[in-house]
Amino acid sequence: MLGEGGVVPLEPAFAEAARSLADELGALLVFDEVQTGVGRTGSFFAFEQLGVRPDAVTLAKGLANGLPIGCFLAAESAFEPGDHASTFGGNPVVCAAAVAVCDEIDDELLASVRDQSARISVRLDGVRGRGLLLAVDTGRPAGDVVAECLAHGLLVGTAGEDAIRLTPPLTLTDEELDHGLAILEEVLS
Repeated sequence: MLGEGGVVPLEPAFAEAARSLADELGALLVFDEVQTGVGRTGSFFAFEQLGVRPDAVTLAKGLANGLPIGCFLAAESAFEPGDHASTFGGNPVVCAAAVAVCDEIDDELLASVRDQSARISVRLDGVRGRGLLLAVDTGRPAGDVVAECLAHGLLVGTAGEDAIRLTPPLTLTDEELDHGLAILEEVLS
């Protein structure tokens, strides 16, 4: 999914074509799941929803709940020991945080992410994305909408010139969602 590019989901056919091309050329297919991984899209990895298995995956951000970590997962045949180094490969504290986060990502939490996403899509027009990585078309400058939301106590970001980005916590409660949606409905009306 293009995150900074406007929260645009990747089409499965595109992922399949990329997999075929990588296989044909003997190249590695690497998926960047820094924004989409660790449950953000309703599955642990977003690629699980595409039916295509990459040779390697990158993770960060949500993996250690805000602590600086980077993770590079590769198929056994993709690299030899020593082929890759890391800046934020982890230290004991950060790795303990990552283990704790992974322990909390279970089927119940992932189902909740998908359910909350569906509730958002039902209540707001122009929603795109997956899970709790969504964008909403605003029909006006997104910066103005972001400022209005902030004035009402709701933090959202931009996803292009005329779309806002919604990335609430994966642990979002129904009450919190309803409160945020009420603000969005008022601001966007």
